[in-house]
Amino acid sequence: MKEDVKSQKLKFEKDFSSVCRFLKKQLNSDINITYNEFLWSWLCVNTRCIYFEPFKSINCDVSENIAIAPMLDFLNHNFDVKMKGEFNRVTQCYEITTFTPWKKGQQVFINYGPHDNFKLLLDYGFTIPNNPFNYILLDDEFFKLNNEVENFVSKKLNLLMKNGFYGDYALHASQISFRLLTALRLHFLRPINDISSQETQHLITKWQNTISGKYEIVSYENEIEVYEWIDSVCKELIKKCDLMLEKVNNTNSIPSGSLENLKLLWNESKNILTSVIILIQDSKNM
Repeated sequence: MKEDVKSQKLKFEKDFSSVCRFLKKQLNSDINITYNEFLWSWLCVNTRCIYFEPFKSINCDVSENIAIAPMLDFLNHNFDVKMKGEFNRVTQCYEITTFTPWKKGQQVFINYGPHDNFKLLLDYGFTIPNNPFNYILLDDEFFKLNNEVENFVSKKLNLLMKNGFYGDYALHASQISFRLLTALRLHFLRPINDISSQETQHLITKWQNTISGKYEIVSYENEIEVYEWIDSVCKELIKKCDLMLEKVNNTNSIPSGSLENLKLLWNESKNILTSVIILIQDSKNM
């Protein structure tokens, strides 16, 4: 989250500098925009813009085809709402159609997209309890695995990159991502020294067969190591969650609204980790 906030701030600073240069040089204008004015405007567009298909072909990036629709921001987000929003060229209006029934007097929601709570907090400033799109990324933990000679690690990482399985290793409450399982199955193969040797090629082929779906696992022993590592990491991260929750509960320097969001993020991360541990235990008992 810290990295995402840092990236967002850098993007904002770059945009602000670009607009200031444009006003000064391109328009030869004396108009000045303050930092706070631009921040307000930038946030309005960033949190309320919609995709808009122009009537005429415009030579620009498709992602820049955006517009602001008045009144649209009065509708709040709910992850299980089914709806569509589009500009009607006949009526010349932006129209929202709901496929979720609403009763008179109920608040009508729309769906901003399948966003997890980190994304919702970063872009919109709120979180949702029991958000089904929440996940935990284990990229840092995976890339810290260094119990092999560096040369072996490098070759395995190259194999992950070549096969399209480098990074984005997620845990969900009811699922361990296939990307993570694939990366760990390769990591826990016997050390790959001579990449061209027959023995090494045989091991790689067995691993690639799990990607293609020909086989479910590389070997029973390999699979045990994979799940033992996930189980161990989950338990360590739960300790971290507990430690951070203790710190959050004992702080007086954070506004109450932000505090509740932080508590929710740590508690739901802990819930995901606990669910994954239960998944692993259940699979052992089968």
